[in-house]
Amino acid sequence: MKNLVFMLFLAVSPVASGADGCTFDQAEQEVVLKRAALRHPGGTLALKQRHIQWSEPGGWTSTFTYGGCHHFGAGASLAQRSAAAMTRLEVMATAIALAQRFWNKRTVGDTLALETLSKNVGEARYTVEKAGGSTVYRVIDPAFAELSVEHSHENGIDLVRIAWIGNY
Repeated sequence: MKNLVFMLFLAVSPVASGADGCTFDQAEQEVVLKRAALRHPGGTLALKQRHIQWSEPGGWTSTFTYGGCHHFGAGASLAQRSAAAMTRLEVMATAIALAQRFWNKRTVGDTLALETLSKNVGEARYTVEKAGGSTVYRVIDPAFAELSVEHSHENGIDLVRIAWIGNY
């Protein structure tokens, strides 16, 4: 189950599913990614892979992923050097900060994922799965096939990932 959210997101990317005959508008996805890159300068935009990555010499890396061909979703992550793993409270605060940064109306044009994640995290309404060094917190909501927060701490790197896949 390690990196489950990331693997799920890769399964919906245009690279994994092919860009021919896509259900979802590929040009609009590029517009969203370019808008995110402009709003948060300094990252490396990879349009074909549908993601942006920011790295700092201080040892952290952040990513934003958006799009899909036949399944549609978004993800974001923050990896940072840390001697100790974040607490659940710190993980959830990081998850909400990532959602506020990337899943807002100005970036993606909608706030449903942000609002749903924030509400359910605030009310502690999620399931918890632990396996292979990762903890996945899943929010159950009919609008999403997947809405989750994943946390791991390995080799001095603390990683928080958030992801959603629409239930279309």
